Amino acid sequence: YPARTHIAPHAAGRLDRLIAVSPAVRDIHISNGVPADRITVIPSFADPEFIDGASAFPVEGPIERLLYVGRLSSEKGVGSLIEALAQVDTPVQVDIVGSGVEKARLGEQVIDASFAHEVRFHGWVAYGDLEPYYRRADVFVHPSVWPEPLGRTLFEAVQSGCYPVV
Repeated sequence: YPARTHIAPHAAGRLDRLIAVSPAVRDIHISNGVPADRITVIPSFADPEFIDGASAFPVEGPIERLLYVGRLSSEKGVGSLIEALAQVDTPVQVDIVGSGVEKARLGEQVIDASFAHEVRFHGWVAYGDLEPYYRRADVFVHPSVWPEPLGRTLFEAVQSGCYPVV
């Protein structure tokens, strides 16, 4: 998406080096006109300072709280998450942390949905303030609908002892 909409049309021929976080992202950039010899793949990695001392996954009883952290845009799949909630019989709390162009539409989608779940939009939260959200969640949901690379939020979820559903 960034390559197609921002990088390729304006800068592909002028780049000295482009860093891609996975081979899949590298291929997307190449398909959008960035020369392959100007792309270096440097994979995402865990931040050992993010959460210290997380232990084994804590959920032993029913899953009560889901978490999404990320941008609110169509390719992130939050709309699919909200649709999927209609298939879940046990009421859950869903915390959506992030901001973006889809926020209003997603809010309307929640209002229009007929389920007993509570969905809270928390807006953008600074990196240093994310720990409590991960710690409270039973499951982290990463519903992306594009060939997204292994994102940092997945590492954060695992470090927090939160089961990731990808």
